[in-house]
Amino acid sequence: MAEVMDSERLGENTVKVRFKLTRDELLALKGNMRNVHAVTPKNGETSAKVLTKGEGGKSVYFDIPRLLKLNPEIPWGNTTKCYRFDKSSKQIFCFVMDKYDI
Repeated sequence: MAEVMDSERLGENTVKVRFKLTRDELLALKGNMRNVHAVTPKNGETSAKVLTKGEGGKSVYFDIPRLLKLNPEIPWGNTTKCYRFDKSSKQIFCFVMDKYDI
C-alpha cells in the first residue's frame, strides 16, 4: 500500500502531500492524477455485513449500513463503479455512485 512520505501546508485549507507507492499502484490510477481520494482501511469505523445468496452462496452483496446511507431510498437497478484492491492480507472494495435527490 502507498505511504505518505511528507506533507506541507500551503494555505488555510490546502496541504501538499507526497506519496510513495509501488509501480502497480501507480498504474492502477490509469493516468488519473486529479480527484484522487486517499483512504486507509484503519479509518473504517462502521461495521457492515457481507451477505451471500443463491445456490452455494455464489452471489455476494455488501450491505450499506443505514448510518452511511445519504438517502435510504437509493433506487434499485442503478449502476455504480466498483474497484477491488488485493493486498497480502486484505481485499479492499470501493464503490462509487452519484448522489440521488428523490
